[in-house]
Formats: sequence, structure tokens, C-alpha cells
Amino acid sequence: MAGFLVRDILDEVDVCMASSKEALAIDVLYRGLWDHPGDEALLRRLGGLCVRLERWQEAHNAFGELSRMRPNDPEIAVALATAAEKPAEIASSPIRIGRGKYLQFSVTRCFEDADLPRSVLWEVLGDMLCDEDGLAIYGHGPFLDELLAHNPMLLDATLVQIVDDPAEDGPRGLPVVTLDQLPPSVRTVFLCGFGMAERMARFYRLPTGLRIVDAGLLASGPLAAKLAYAWKPTERHAYPLDIPDVVVQPDLDVLIVDCPGRVLAMLPNGIGYVAAALARTALRVQVLDLDLTSYHRYHIRRLFDLCGPIILPDGTEMPREPWMPEYAEWWGNGTATTALEDDIQQAIARIIAARPKILGFSVNSSNRDIAGRIAETVRQACPDIVILAGGYSCQDETLGRLNFPEADYVCIGEADLTVGPLCEALATGQRPIDQPGVMSRFDTPGRRFVPGPRQNNLDLIDFPRYDWVPSLDVYRNYNGYQLTPIIASRGCRWSRCTFCAERFYWRIRSAANFCDELEWLSDHGCKLFMFNESDLNGQPDRLVEICDEIIRRGIKVALTGQLRIHVKGDRPFFDKLAQAGFVALRFGVDAFNDNTLRLQAKGYTMKIVEQNLRACHEAGISTAVNWVIGVPGETDADVEESIANVIRLKDHIDKVENINQLRIKVGSIYWVSPEKYNIRFRRPQQELFEQYLINIPSEEWWSEQPYIDQHVRLERYERTIVGLRDGDVHFGDFAALMIERALHAHEAEADEQTPDRMLMPAHP
Repeated sequence: MAGFLVRDILDEVDVCMASSKEALAIDVLYRGLWDHPGDEALLRRLGGLCVRLERWQEAHNAFGELSRMRPNDPEIAVALATAAEKPAEIASSPIRIGRGKYLQFSVTRCFEDADLPRSVLWEVLGDMLCDEDGLAIYGHGPFLDELLAHNPMLLDATLVQIVDDPAEDGPRGLPVVTLDQLPPSVRTVFLCGFGMAERMARFYRLPTGLRIVDAGLLASGPLAAKLAYAWKPTERHAYPLDIPDVVVQPDLDVLIVDCPGRVLAMLPNGIGYVAAALARTALRVQVLDLDLTSYHRYHIRRLFDLCGPIILPDGTEMPREPWMPEYAEWWGNGTATTALEDDIQQAIARIIAARPKILGFSVNSSNRDIAGRIAETVRQACPDIVILAGGYSCQDETLGRLNFPEADYVCIGEADLTVGPLCEALATGQRPIDQPGVMSRFDTPGRRFVPGPRQNNLDLIDFPRYDWVPSLDVYRNYNGYQLTPIIASRGCRWSRCTFCAERFYWRIRSAANFCDELEWLSDHGCKLFMFNESDLNGQPDRLVEICDEIIRRGIKVALTGQLRIHVKGDRPFFDKLAQAGFVALRFGVDAFNDNTLRLQAKGYTMKIVEQNLRACHEAGISTAVNWVIGVPGETDADVEESIANVIRLKDHIDKVENINQLRIKVGSIYWVSPEKYNIRFRRPQQELFEQYLINIPSEEWWSEQPYIDQHVRLERYERTIVGLRDGDVHFGDFAALMIERALHAHEAEADEQTPDRMLMPAHP
């Protein structure tokens, strides 16, 4: 009878496997072993299936049991050795149960949502640990307290307790050791803790050659059939990863911090260049990528511990991926900051404890809030510390220190040649004033800013090595997506577009120098790259040289980037780009009729636009475009002609990536010389510029000849969107989301207006 039942179980396993339901098949086997403990056929099938799914810990358990039953079986011995050599699993990797469907065993949910007394869980876990050979327990705190309270016999079964800092926890009757004191008799290490982030960090601190387990043991133990509630739907993800801890070294001259808010799939190459510049000095320097650590901790908590969305104390549900550009406002208004409060406080405490001489920040609009909080809090505890800032939000001298008033010194624009000498002086106690390329609170009042030196030969600038992380593999999104930024050129060779604030002297690296970095990154596992610059094809012949060098070296990568429309953008040019690995390109077309192109000072016509888009698409490169609506001088006829042109060219445009209403942004010609373009303000211009440091809100300005205010811009925006949709033009995900938000905001504004207000004329 028992044999018949085992055959039925194996038949059910075959049915599950035929339906690609591997997790259910494993569950069937565990239920079978509950009724038929030690059955060889079930154990063999379980071990083989766990190997197939790379569930090495469970495979090791199954083959270990078989090895005790058949100690001289060479096949079992090989399988056991293979499973033992594989990386240990903590809790469980996601298990596919169907197309795009996964399950994850959650230690947190196992204990918090238990359908049976928690004491039973603790006791069974203790019994399983007592069966382990050479056991050490790694960790401390409430988890270990409760485990030992229910299992006092573990004190005799455990060789040592591992701690990172002997002072961080009180004695529990176990010998306490640090990792460098681990005795050779330890063969198995149990990771304490409910939260996966702390267990994962401990996992990567341990030396190789050990069996590493956590409370996920319960998923393959005698209670397995009763723990179905702890298996939660999840997504395919990239964990475990060796995520850097928030550690600040002592005796630092300079600590550079990147705060949360950056799009994580991209390495922080701006900080990378700063670190490379500081590496040429004798200063003690550390980079702390708090953004990287906070990002992965956020998703580990979401995926492993909560098994669902993160809910803030006020009831706000956080987005699945708040680091994406469409959620920039969540960082600007502080909403996203709440979800990372523990990480922020930990960073503050460790910076204060280490007391570096200089605390530097790379500042952008998304991380401004967090960087400011850290700087202000650290200064209160360490009044002698020097706060240094740079980054995207510090490109323009008009802003100076206004955008980050917590800073003592701000590096304006490129800092390759200024940050090293500045930090060398600051580290010795000097407080330089009136430095080229630098603004500070020590400067002479009314001092006229002088730009700092820029390196004309980009080959002389060391490229980033990102040596503050153990591996570049950690720079990826939670789902495994990795996009690596790389820079071939700086500045914009055209630098005339009226709405654009990026007006910097253009330079480009040699093909050999650029490919040295590309090859280095490729050798370190990066395969998808984005050119992180505005005018990659400022000189198309130089870009062709880079492509020829990529082809000559045989570097196999996928490349993306943004190009300007250029008269030399013909089919042979794009064929060369495709041969080198370009798979997608976005064009800053920004207007789609000759008059608006002239108004924007783009330097090309619709004939050249069509030439570029057609040639790029026919070369097999995915083609996207940007669009700016509402520039001064644009007419209704221009809008209609633009819509018609995009529809006409839709077969050569894979998507409209960005479609925006014009903003008056600091550094643009519209900001510097508004009167030249018939721009008028509803309040005194200087008052607006002092209140709004980055851009002027749409409702605060209009232009004349013809009259265009926020209502006209929005109407044209809506008309363009409807026209493109009716013409079956495809929008990218980001453009679609921004369109939806703009339209909903307009509807909400219209609903709130009184009839009297709606009758008021738009013209002032």
C-alpha cells in the first residue's frame, strides 16, 4: 500500500512539472515525505528537483539523508558534494510557479502570520539546528533571545556566537567571537534575524566553505506542509546581492556621500570622476553610496519581509519603484524620505562617530532634501566639519550656494581640476576664498564669480573605477536590470537651443581612451550602456571613430544614448552605429515644423529631421524623440503642422519618449534675456528669480506675439496628445505617465474653478 501511495505522489509530481509548477511539485514531495519519512524514491526526486531549481540548501538536506541511508553510493556522494559547494541559500530564492509567477518563502511572514503557536515554530527550528554539525549562531537581539528561550539545549549544541562588535550585545552563555576569530570547528552558521537585509549582509561577511542557513530551514523541515501561508507571491529578482553596509572609516579627510534619489540602474559616474580626481591627492577619501544601500534595503524589505507594498505611517502606499524619474516629486516633497528614515539616521550616526574633516554631497533635485538633513544634523554635532557640495544642481553660478545653503563650499560645474586642490587646503584647516570654479560662505561680499579651469583633453582625466563597492554587479535594479552610464564627450557643441540650460564647451575623448573604459566595464560584467551626455554626435566623424574602435576590439555590448539631429546623420552613419552595438537612440528633435525649429534655434530643418529618423530606423536602431511645446512665437498653425509631421513619420519613430510644455529654466536664454523673446512676468522678475531657483512656474509668465500663457500651452499640449493618439503614434512609458498626470491635474483644476473664475479672460 505504501509503495502504491508513493507512486501516486510521484505521478502527481510529474503532472506539476508538466505544467511548469515546480514549487507545487516540491510541496507534493514534502507532503509525501511527511507520510513516508526516509523514502528513497521521494528523497532522490526531491534532491534532483532542488538542484534543478538551484535550491542548494534543500538539495543538500535531501542528499544528506540519502547519504546516511546509502553511505557507499558514489552517485549520492557526488550529488551531496555538488550541493555543498554551491552558494548557500538564505530563506529561499523565488520559485517559478507559472509564466511570470513566483513564490517566495518569508521568514518574517512565517512568524508574524503563523497559523500555529509561535512556540512550535521556535521549538522545531531549535530541533533542526541541534542536528547541524559544528553550529555557530551569527547575530543578536530579540530573535536570538526568543530562540534560546524556547530551546535552552542550543547553548550546548552551539560552539560560538558570532558578532560584528563584541560591545554591541550582552552575554547569553555562549562564547562570543568576531569573524576573524571563527574557530575551524565551525561548519554551519545560522543567521539570526527576522529581516532579510541584515541576514543577507551577514551572509556575505562570512568566509566561503561554510554551510549557511537561516530560519528558512522551516520551509524544508517537518512543518513544511503547514507553512503554506509563509509562501508569498513575489517577482523575479536579483537577490541575494553583496550590498555595502553603511560604514564610515575613521580618520578621513574627505567623505563623499551620494544620497537616495538617483535612478539606481545607473552608476554614479559624476561621483566616480570626483573620486578619481581625489585619488591623485594624498588625502584619505571614502565614497559612501547611501543611495545604493537604501535602494536595495527598500526592495529587500518589500520583497522578503512585507511581501507587498511599503505603507508609510500616514497610510500612503509607496510605489513599487520610487527611484524612477516619474516619481521625482516624491523625493522633492519628502514623501519617499519617510520610507528610508532608518537608513538616514544610521548614516547620520556613523558620520558623526567618524567625524571626517570634509563632508561632500552630490546634489540633485531628488536628493536635495535628504542631503540637506544629513548636512544640517551632522554640523550640529560636528561644528568644525566643512560641508562641500557639487553635482547636477550646482552647475550654474546663478544658483551658487542658494540651492544648497548648508554648504560651506560649492564646486560649480566640472570639478576635475578644482576639487583636489580645494580639499587639500580644507583638510589642513585653511578656508580659501574667491577661488575660481568655487563659491563659499567665506567669499568676499559681492565678489564676481570666475569659472574654474576645465580639462580640454578628456583623455587626461582618469575614468571612474567605482572601487567603493565589492563588485559592479550590485549596481542593478532589484529585478536585475543594469544600465551603465559612460561618457565620451562633455558639453554641447551647438549650445544655442533657446530653452536649454546645458551650454558648456564641447570636448570628446579619443576612440582608444574611450574604449579602454568601455572594455574595462565590459570585463567587469556591464553589457548595456547609456551615453550620459547631451551631444554625443557633436562631431559625427569622431563618433564613427569610436564605433570603428569598438568593432576592431570586438567589444560585445549594447549601446544607447541621445543624439542631436545632424546633417551628417545618413544611412551609412547609422549603419556604422548599429554595427558597433547601438540598439536604441533618442533624438532631441524638440519641434516638428520649420518655424518652431527656427524659434528654438535648433540649426536644422524638417528635411534633415526626416533624414535622421528614417536612416536610424532603417538601420535597425530603435528610434525615440523628445518634444517641447509652447515656445515664444509658436502659432496654432505650427502645432497642427507638427502633429501632422509626426503622424507622417510614425513608421520611423518607435516612440515619443518625452513631450513637455516649455519651462523657463535657470541658465537658458529665456531666463537670461526674457524680454528679447517677448516673455512677461506676473510679478517682478527679480522676485520670481529669488523665489524659484530652478525654473519659473508656468502660471507666473506668458509670452506675446502671439499670446501664449499656461492655458494656451496646456490646450496645445492636450491637442497634440489627442492628435498623436488618434494618429496611432506610440508614447514611451515615461511620456505616457507624464501625460496622464498633466491631464488629471488639469481636470482637477477645472473642477475646483468657480463659474466666475472660468469666465475671467486669460490675458492679464
